[in-house]
Amino acid sequence: LAGRELTSAADINDAGQIVAVGRIGREDHGFLLTPTLPMLLTQLDTTKAIAVQSVMFMRDPFTITTARNLSSDTRTRITILTRNVEVLAGESIAPPLVEAEDALHRTVSLPVEFVGKVSRASWLTQIVVRLPEELDGVGELQLRVSFRGRMSNQGAVRVQ
Repeated sequence: LAGRELTSAADINDAGQIVAVGRIGREDHGFLLTPTLPMLLTQLDTTKAIAVQSVMFMRDPFTITTARNLSSDTRTRITILTRNVEVLAGESIAPPLVEAEDALHRTVSLPVEFVGKVSRASWLTQIVVRLPEELDGVGELQLRVSFRGRMSNQGAVRVQ
């Protein structure tokens, strides 16, 4: 912001909040910088998650296993797109947690296999998750991403 200058960071907590020191005009001040919430990208005017099968880039409905796979376990991997999931250089932090909730409100953690920036769109983060067997045939799922102790919005995908 205009007229504000951060001069040093003093500490960071598990929620990603940074305590910093700086100046406003000529006066020294303390600052608390709070990161924004992670955001799961959804289709415009819907709650449908932007998610594709990681090998063939096909949209849902997803199956739990697929013959078109790059690993021997035949499990389907899906790529979801998020914003505000940033890991700073040299930072040691747990990867995002991705959870799926079914219509009966059962929640399953989806194993995260890759987290990285989208080429030519560095403001986007792609997260690749493996669909576990217990989701076979559950129908619509609500996905959400947790990062630095903060929860994203929900986005729907279908598993047949």
